[in-house]
Amino acid sequence: MCHILGVSTSGYFKYKKMIGRPNKDAILSAEMEAILNESPFNDNYGAPRMQLALLQRGLKAGIRRITRIMREHGWLHKPRRKPKGLTHPTT
Repeated sequence: MCHILGVSTSGYFKYKKMIGRPNKDAILSAEMEAILNESPFNDNYGAPRMQLALLQRGLKAGIRRITRIMREHGWLHKPRRKPKGLTHPTT
């Protein structure tokens, strides 16, 4: 059967074993949502602060992964202000 489908035997059985398990991103996003719902003041959490909150709960994740998940769910917002100190040439 694996030859007809064009997949390896080990790949088929790995897929069959993993079919009922939740995705790692789903587990992480559920924990992130729980952190955001703890307090109304947690709505302004950015990715670095979310990473610290996850570390306190014992979950280790990279900043890029956290940023991607927050962007996908609409939890990441744009900065409120522009950075000061940038010079612009006058013409």
